[in-house]
Amino acid sequence: MGNKTIFRVVMCIIILSTFILPVSAQQPDKTNEYEVSLKKLMEVTGASASIDEVLSYTLSVAKMNVSEFESPLGERYKELAMGIMREAMPLLVNRLQMDMGKELHPEIGRSTEVVDQTRNRDQEIYDAAYALPKDSIEVADRPYNRATGTKPLLYSIERRAKDTKVTFLQPIYFDWQWLYYSPGFVIIDRKTGDEYHVRGYDGGAPQDRLLTVEGFNSKYIYVSLLFPKLKKSVEVIDILELPHEKDKLPSNDDGIAKSYYDVKVKDYLSFSNKRGKKIYY
Repeated sequence: MGNKTIFRVVMCIIILSTFILPVSAQQPDKTNEYEVSLKKLMEVTGASASIDEVLSYTLSVAKMNVSEFESPLGERYKELAMGIMREAMPLLVNRLQMDMGKELHPEIGRSTEVVDQTRNRDQEIYDAAYALPKDSIEVADRPYNRATGTKPLLYSIERRAKDTKVTFLQPIYFDWQWLYYSPGFVIIDRKTGDEYHVRGYDGGAPQDRLLTVEGFNSKYIYVSLLFPKLKKSVEVIDILELPHEKDKLPSNDDGIAKSYYDVKVKDYLSFSNKRGKKIYY
């Protein structure tokens, strides 16, 4: 649709040029320059396929006597062409500016493509995110202040019969916010080097997608991850969020891993409340 309109504008410009410059077009030394200019204009606007056919007609019109343009039919033709040109001229100008900009600064076109690709990729990730049910979100009593930073705080470590539950205080600082705890999380025994790789969220949420939270701005919420059962001899650990092949994050990720070093298990040790619900997030 846009190309057709631009072509019409070019045609109007060509025809109007014949009305405005009939004398110069009749001069042999001006004809070649006139023809070259028309060809360049049509090539820029994508209408070059019809150049030869249009030029042969247009240039013949340009060589007509001035008196022939002053007829009622000629006046009507000019008015019609002027109306079409006024309506569609902004499209032509915009197209010419874009094409000239790309020729002078090709990196601009590439940058625009990269931005569009990034935006589309981010939207795909958001569309696939898992929205946390509000009734399963546990809010901490501790108030959150943005000045304390955006990194989650290590809250507790729970030794259980079949696994180990590590709970974080996740700050929420937007009305709508995405979270992500990578499948690359691992606990490492500082003494032996034994590794305990994360099994997933306590409440069973998918760990290979973003989680989204809505309506808890300026609060801490609990996020609990499950790991294999720690040996009784484990006393000091590192809790690391390592890169994982399933990681797929949007472009606004800060790139800061949620890692905690030289953690003394006894300082964060807690015990299960059998009556309490699971802390999903």
